[in-house]
Amino acid sequence: MKTTFTIAAIAMFAVILGMSALAPAMAEKKAKIDVCHFEEAEIETLEDGTEVEISPAEWKVINISGNAEKAHVGKHTDGINSDEKLSDEFTEQDCLDRNPADEPEAPVEAPVEA
Repeated sequence: MKTTFTIAAIAMFAVILGMSALAPAMAEKKAKIDVCHFEEAEIETLEDGTEVEISPAEWKVINISGNAEKAHVGKHTDGINSDEKLSDEFTEQDCLDRNPADEPEAPVEAPVEA
């Protein structure tokens, strides 16, 4: 009788453990969403201590799992705006308009021959 009870207890424990391991995999996966995301500038420090900007800070649209929405929306900021989910009211162009306008480079003057 003790052996039967022990085997039943072990079997129930195994079933519960197996179900808890599978539960996250069976959880509802949300559809992907577009988010206006602020990407920090990538800075590299050279051996002499000089910092060089590898890529500039910028606003861009990223496509993420709906399950990751809470981890992104409202978390990254440029000090003025923060990450925001795209919608009919807030479009991809609104996101890209958050980037500062590129200033045109000054024209290079041709050398003057004497």
